[in-house]
Amino acid sequence: MNSRSLILFSLLVCPALSAENERVIIVGGGVSGLFAAQELAERGFDVEVFESTGIFGGKARSYGVPGTGTDGRGDLPGEHGFRIFWGYYKHVFDSFQRIPLDDDPSKTVMDQFLVEQALMTCPVTPEACDVAEFHPHGEQAWIDMIGNFTTYWGHFTLHDYEYCSGRMLILFTTCLERMLSEFDQFSFGQFLPRDKVSAEMYRWLLGVDHLGGMNNADASLGATANFLNMVMADDLDTIRILSQPTNDAWIDHHVAYLQRLGVELHLNHSIVSVDMDSKSVSSVTVSNATGTFKLTADYYVMAIPVDRMEPLVTPSLASAAPSLSHLASLTTIWMNGLQFFLAKDVPTEAEGGMVLYIDTPWYLTSVSQASWWPGYDWASRGDGTVHGVISAIISNYTTSGWLFNKTALECSPDELRREVWYQMKLTLNKNGTTVLDDANVVAWSIGDSLTWADGTLQNLEPIFIQTTNSRSWRPAAQTEIPNLFVSADYVLTNSGVTPTSMEAANEAARRATNAILQASNSSATPAMIFDPPRYALFDAARSLDYARWKAGLPHILCKNKGCVQE
Repeated sequence: MNSRSLILFSLLVCPALSAENERVIIVGGGVSGLFAAQELAERGFDVEVFESTGIFGGKARSYGVPGTGTDGRGDLPGEHGFRIFWGYYKHVFDSFQRIPLDDDPSKTVMDQFLVEQALMTCPVTPEACDVAEFHPHGEQAWIDMIGNFTTYWGHFTLHDYEYCSGRMLILFTTCLERMLSEFDQFSFGQFLPRDKVSAEMYRWLLGVDHLGGMNNADASLGATANFLNMVMADDLDTIRILSQPTNDAWIDHHVAYLQRLGVELHLNHSIVSVDMDSKSVSSVTVSNATGTFKLTADYYVMAIPVDRMEPLVTPSLASAAPSLSHLASLTTIWMNGLQFFLAKDVPTEAEGGMVLYIDTPWYLTSVSQASWWPGYDWASRGDGTVHGVISAIISNYTTSGWLFNKTALECSPDELRREVWYQMKLTLNKNGTTVLDDANVVAWSIGDSLTWADGTLQNLEPIFIQTTNSRSWRPAAQTEIPNLFVSADYVLTNSGVTPTSMEAANEAARRATNAILQASNSSATPAMIFDPPRYALFDAARSLDYARWKAGLPHILCKNKGCVQE
């Protein structure tokens, strides 16, 4: 059955399968909220979504940078940070195949991608940048990984290769059950301590950490191991990037599809409280510009980030749903972006990919975005002179920069953008070659989730990160309250990684949907839950490890649990 047939099936058949079109309120119109609305509406539920901001998409959104359009042109495209879609995003891609393009129903959102070819790692020293190519299939991916690993800097010791290879072999032969339980009790830093390797290897490892989350000293070993296994799995497409700004390529089409399914969508409605009767949720209280009011439904889905959910957990709610009582123990970090709009496009990455700025104190990564938007009409945006944009992400806000000797937290907006540009220039402009030129910058924009209230930098949208023991604090999609469900990246899933991902948010939405199907005694087909992909070569080793885990034994290559202190 092709994608268009699936869409027709969901529109015409699935509604007839639901339990009397029961009503569901979803609080939150970000990634997980939209996916939950899709799964429920395709199964015939009456769904309403209430989003607190003026735009759908959450952290994945793109938006017009206010005031940048002149003479009737549209505003320049801003974003929270550039989006990459890993090949293991099975849940996300399955959902995309059912979302038709609003202007061409014969195509779906899955037709809006280009394939990323490489990751370019650049030191600040005169050494040349190294390009690691991506391949879509397991065997070639492993060959490339080994080749890139042995040539990255050329200064690793024999002990580096021996020690790190042994550590990686443990991770790739560990069963999922051990990762999600035993390994969650330890950090990646405990498993692969930096003092066990040379300074050059430490430098390379720190650069990999820039990809996000693993630079946190307490990042979960289990989540990190799960991520590495999924990335290296068999027969997966390589990393993909959308061929237009996110809302143009995905979110706007998603919203239009939901509206055709009958979903009612509301912007600028903020959640105030979750109201309880003796055994269940009786209503949710929301507010907008006109006032505060209560909303009632058969089922309630909280699809908001953990930092916004935690204040809503009152003592009475925590008593009724103990799994929500530990949200304050979960950790968030800052990973936000800014854009530099250029008169002349500068494809900074070799052979199509993203740049990882190893050595930079703010752990920068970037994508030359215009390279991925080949059909984008730049002439109709801004003042008409922009033809390129570099989208960068800051992952470390607490280390002093090179230009002003300030942390990102201490910088003004102008200092922040100048510091990021300086760190990128110092890394890319080397050996007499100028890649980034100040005169080429037409405009710049810092992601709208970063604000300077009272002169202090604040982040309205931090991201959840899986630290040690975090699985014991995270709720399942079905709470202990029979009509209250959670759909967000911090929900217990099998596809959670460090840092969190859209894939985890989608899986959580599916788990919430299936719990509602069960609660409503619906005969609709449950949403598909995919197993985390793995490289088949190690299937037998993982089966052996599962038997050892069941017997309470450590991994066969380890002396103790977590394989630490070895």
